[in-house]
Amino acid sequence: MNNPLLQEWNTPFSFPPFSKIKDTHFLQAFEQTLSEANLNYDRICENLEPPSFKNTIAEMERADKNLNRVASVFFNLAG
Repeated sequence: MNNPLLQEWNTPFSFPPFSKIKDTHFLQAFEQTLSEANLNYDRICENLEPPSFKNTIAEMERADKNLNRVASVFFNLAG
């Protein structure tokens, strides 16, 4: 499926391409980005280096970036 939620948004100000997004895109996007976020968090937990701001907090901020992007569009449209 060609899912606009999982692609780069080449739109002004990187706004979501609302005209291309269908309800059916959300399930796949949530499943994929949630799985990606879980893998990122697992990688952070498995890091053998001593915990630091850079390898823990900063990495956690980036771990679910794509999930947050999909959720933001979903809640914007649901609202």
